[in-house]
Amino acid sequence: MLTWSGGLLVGTCIVMWAFRDSNVVSISRLLLSMKASALVILIPFLAIVFMDSIAWRILFRVLGVTPPLGTLAVVRTAGEAIVLTMPGGVAAAESLKPILLQRTMALDISIGSAAVFAKKCFVAVSQGTYVLVGLIAGSLVLTRWQTELAGKPLFTTAMAVAGFVLFAAGIGGLMVGFSGPGSPLMQRLIRLAPTRKWDLPVRSFLERTSDAMKGFRRLDIRDAAKVLGLLIVAWLLESVESYLTLMLLGVRMPFQQVLPIEIGVSLLRSLVFVVPGGIGVQELSIATLFSLAGISDPVNTAAAFTVLRRMKELIIVVSGLGMIAFIMRKKKAAPLAEHITGE
Repeated sequence: MLTWSGGLLVGTCIVMWAFRDSNVVSISRLLLSMKASALVILIPFLAIVFMDSIAWRILFRVLGVTPPLGTLAVVRTAGEAIVLTMPGGVAAAESLKPILLQRTMALDISIGSAAVFAKKCFVAVSQGTYVLVGLIAGSLVLTRWQTELAGKPLFTTAMAVAGFVLFAAGIGGLMVGFSGPGSPLMQRLIRLAPTRKWDLPVRSFLERTSDAMKGFRRLDIRDAAKVLGLLIVAWLLESVESYLTLMLLGVRMPFQQVLPIEIGVSLLRSLVFVVPGGIGVQELSIATLFSLAGISDPVNTAAAFTVLRRMKELIIVVSGLGMIAFIMRKKKAAPLAEHITGE
């Protein structure tokens, strides 16, 4: 709780500093000019959830399970709500997903965990690819903004390094996970788990999840390409959302320029994971990149942009937390230890 409140306080201070020169009247004018058309920015998110769910379903099918797309979409949205509200929300969200899957479709938690881990690895590979492709596409646009960025090698170099690290981490995770519980590397990882009597269920859970991961050895190259392609499209849709939002705010900018902006914002937000929802980090990075891009009235435009994005995220949080509450109250699942130990 202290971490959450501290992160929120620091983030709020950063927001106030980033928009210290903004004008409330100008921001309100920009937002009111959009009217109901602002709802358009929800469409890319819905498409992202759909693409993500299809990719996840392909991975589940390799394990012999075919969950409904609606169930996967609900779990995906619930996880996004946790990411947006908790410090280090990604870890909490990924840990919660197998439990939600178990409650909604009586899926063994070890299988759910294997599918969550595999998809997370593919997400890392796809994000790394997205970052590198976005940088290449952005570098081909000869504009004043791109010239300024070229003069700041630290920014572009850091993004390129982040892209390679994400790609390598995803590939490495898949190699470790698919190696199976009998591999020397997996055995060493399992032995790292605590050996006290009351921690034995954790070791058992790791062994069962590792055993379930063996099923992904049946994943052929075509299915892997489909999963990767769907997830890359999902990442690109985040840039589409930013492109549409800028259009609604009256900013005309080539999509190739929007790509590096969205990539930079998402990477910075991911790095500062201790701040709930990236509060402050997202606002400061958007204000800075809008200024670099040469957007007219960058501070007020960035402020209106972030208000719209936060409104969308509020809708996701309310919907996602409502879904979690409904799932957890709908029916009582068997104790977690039973699913881990197989008792």
